[in-house]
Amino acid sequence: MSHVVFAAPSIRRFHLLERFARELTSRGHRVTVLCFDPVDFTFWSTQGLAAMQVLAETPIATRAPLPEIAEVDCRLAGEEAVGSSLSRRARRLAGLLPGLTRFFEQHTPDLVFFHQERRSIHRLVQFAAAECGSRTLWTGDGLLPQTMQIGSEGIDGDASISRRSGADFQDIEVDTPLLNAALASLIGRNAPAALPRRMLVRPPLATRIRNAIQSLPGRHGYDFFSALNAWQTAHAPPTTPQDNSPSMPEDPFVAVLLQNEAEDRMRLDATDPPDSPLLLRTVQAAAQRLDRRMPVVGILPQSRISPPELAALQQLDGILLRTPDCGIETCLMATAIVTINAPGAAAGLLAGTPVLHLGSAPYGLQGVAIPAQADSVATALATALQSEQLEDQLQLQARYLSWMLSHGHVWCSSEQPDHNGLNGLVLATERRLNGGSPFEEPPRYQAGPAWPLTTQQHS
Repeated sequence: MSHVVFAAPSIRRFHLLERFARELTSRGHRVTVLCFDPVDFTFWSTQGLAAMQVLAETPIATRAPLPEIAEVDCRLAGEEAVGSSLSRRARRLAGLLPGLTRFFEQHTPDLVFFHQERRSIHRLVQFAAAECGSRTLWTGDGLLPQTMQIGSEGIDGDASISRRSGADFQDIEVDTPLLNAALASLIGRNAPAALPRRMLVRPPLATRIRNAIQSLPGRHGYDFFSALNAWQTAHAPPTTPQDNSPSMPEDPFVAVLLQNEAEDRMRLDATDPPDSPLLLRTVQAAAQRLDRRMPVVGILPQSRISPPELAALQQLDGILLRTPDCGIETCLMATAIVTINAPGAAAGLLAGTPVLHLGSAPYGLQGVAIPAQADSVATALATALQSEQLEDQLQLQARYLSWMLSHGHVWCSSEQPDHNGLNGLVLATERRLNGGSPFEEPPRYQAGPAWPLTTQQHS
């Protein structure tokens, strides 16, 4: 039927991608894993998937905006996109472009599939795909648990929805059963029955040593030993939040969703964001201007922070810190939520809580959430809590979420995919392949949580 290419996928998401490839193959599609690193190529080919590696060659003349594309990796590395750092990364991309272009010319993929990763090499593949007329589909961790973002241009700050306005959703019909089910599932921490994981095949040690040595000059974020043992990241257990019942202030409070400054959303989708202590102090000052008794609760980031960073946060007077496992409950109980661009703020939107954001995010649409800068948090917070604006904002939030959770997301976990979720991913892929229409026999998929939506429909 069609040729689908997985573009430089992460080994960590092997379970999802292997299951997805299996579903596509069973429906007659051909799947190829496109690699740019010997470590990745050895891993995917050892697991039995068709894999191809693009090797560096002598650069050729091109109209690809290589410095602009290379800037992405500079930002992800926390470096300024100038001088030797930018030139070195641009030269590497230039060396890969001839082989990449030849791959598209010879294999003519119908669709290029990206998942979660947003490095320069993925931007380069996207450019090559556009040049050769191949369609693209991006996916990544969703705004709610057990969901994935999906779009044709990118995820998070690169998603096309980030460039839309709230007015674009004025005519969307509110899907009340879906929103109610999503909220109930969120409160109940419901998860569908995950599919079993396939046994991994360990690549030969000699090959892994050779690959680790070869990959060092160009592998983003890996030293020798992490490259040597990269295959083990496919074993990484899924992150399962604990069922906590955190103690919360009795008075109305403001929640602050903190983020690790090294995460992609912070480095690619936020301009000079304040660090966590500064953000907490800023929100605390803004809250106390409205009510001197208003507490501030800070939710620690999901990714680990260093002991010195944690100690600095714990020394802030009057700030209540909670673990990431308390994030959902905190967002549902808060009077307002402030964040740079943490996806967890969408839980607050689902509960009708005002959200202030300081960076680009898929929910960052005027009228849905409230944009702010570090020096305007007090004004934005006061605006967010004005009751006369609340009704219109709630209605627009419901319209936005109805569209986003039906069309902008697939109800499939990136770490623990289930059968319905994979069917949704296949359906979205085939619609993209077929210009928006499903194939003759589309897979059965239901948008929404497995419970309580299924119970409601069968009652």
